[in-house]
Amino acid sequence: MSQAFHPRCRAILQVIFEGFGPTALDSEVTVIPVVPKACTIHRNSYRQADSWELSLDAGDLPFDPDLIRAGAVEIYLYNAPGNDDLSVLGRQDPLATGQGTATRSSQDAAALEAGAPLSRERFTAEAKPLIAGLFDRDSLELSESGGWVTLGGQDYTAHLAAMQWPPEAGGRARRIPVGQRLDVTLGNILDEADPENRLALEIRGIERASLPVVGAAEVRGNRRGIPVEQNTSYWDVMYKLATRYGLILFVDGLDVVLTRPKNLDDLNRSSVKRLAWGRNLQRLELSRDLGKEQSPNIVVRGYDEATRQTVTVEYPGGITDTKTSVRTSKKGKQTTTVRQRDEYQIVTAYGITDPAILRKMAENLYHTLGRAERRVVASTRDLADLDGRDLLRLGSGDAVQIEWADYNRALLQNPEVPTETKVEHMVRRGYNRQVAALLATKHTQLEGLRRPLRVREASYDWDTDNGLSIELELVDFIVVEGRRDGSQPSRNSTRAERVVQRDGTPLGWTPEEQARRAR
Repeated sequence: MSQAFHPRCRAILQVIFEGFGPTALDSEVTVIPVVPKACTIHRNSYRQADSWELSLDAGDLPFDPDLIRAGAVEIYLYNAPGNDDLSVLGRQDPLATGQGTATRSSQDAAALEAGAPLSRERFTAEAKPLIAGLFDRDSLELSESGGWVTLGGQDYTAHLAAMQWPPEAGGRARRIPVGQRLDVTLGNILDEADPENRLALEIRGIERASLPVVGAAEVRGNRRGIPVEQNTSYWDVMYKLATRYGLILFVDGLDVVLTRPKNLDDLNRSSVKRLAWGRNLQRLELSRDLGKEQSPNIVVRGYDEATRQTVTVEYPGGITDTKTSVRTSKKGKQTTTVRQRDEYQIVTAYGITDPAILRKMAENLYHTLGRAERRVVASTRDLADLDGRDLLRLGSGDAVQIEWADYNRALLQNPEVPTETKVEHMVRRGYNRQVAALLATKHTQLEGLRRPLRVREASYDWDTDNGLSIELELVDFIVVEGRRDGSQPSRNSTRAERVVQRDGTPLGWTPEEQARRAR
């Protein structure tokens, strides 16, 4: 039995209107709660700003775009409870309860100055904003079919990235202060960049007391502050300071989150979201460029928090890009010049310091680049995965596993069922007979999608007519440990099976091992 979902979208606008004329002042901040007609949210990588677009009925914001001086928005996407009453939140009076006048706290009144009988928490179902940011553009379209206002922008990552880290009074580049714990330093920088306190620093999955002191292990020249290049933004300063200590920083709604990056060896069954073709996927697109590309030297760097040292490995080493040029002089003399330059791609592996693991990461990435990266696009209308875990807050680096639910996996895995029976089962399901034979005999090797994939980007599209659709672009992790099934006996017994080649053969197996396991 499929689960029923009730997606809802709410937005709170904060608008400043232009003051025209020589003495006119801009308006105070006007807070407007709205129920959008449509909404799109696109979540990018950690460092890149997320984007959003809202479509409203012109009656909700009936102003010429020239009148809007500036604006901010908080967008809430959530799954409403089954007994949610749609009539309670109508577009024309989104704060009305239908229960007469009720009192609100002063905090609610400050947040939603419209003076309505419904609190912010009820309007947003106590959800956290999925995205918050400033207006980049606004437009008004009027036609015989109606009027629409379109607003668009980016989250507060863009706001922090647009503000320059100010230099000293004399113009010299300002240094990052040292001597305080990392979260305190980041909080002070955030308060400076956001004096209105719209954003708050949040620590996830880390004990505050365990965070390092900025500058505690710096070189002697940095004891009076970590140097920063001129024309650097607040966001670059904060982001690079976090990565300097093996951590990651990103904006999530109104929170600036400091946490550990997601590596594949950190994943466990409870954190991997499960989707299945034939169960909860609308569309599945698999692609890969099979053209062989020349891979550069891969340099993987890990940071050891205990010793405050960087651990670096390189694979395979010795690769150079050679360019030969022949120059002919006016007298016909030819001169041949051979230039060699090293090609490197540097990858940071946060929280990993074992040189053997770093080298395996470098080797895997080298071969992955050589055969091009696999790309998977998956679309679903479900708001939860097969195990009931929330899909509304997926972001870059999260792990998703794609499965196949349109045939009987247990039948194919049963060694007592004849191959002919398995083939006929697949043919009855509509498969080509040759493909069915391949699935019946090579079922395990062909289930490469069942290993976790990494979310590169996530898009959320909602409108009042069609509800919510989620589209995920997934790519391979750089495999370090892999994820073991609970049935596998031990870590050591499966070490060679954690990395799988394109043909399904675990990397590092000898021909003798393959033959033994085939028996």
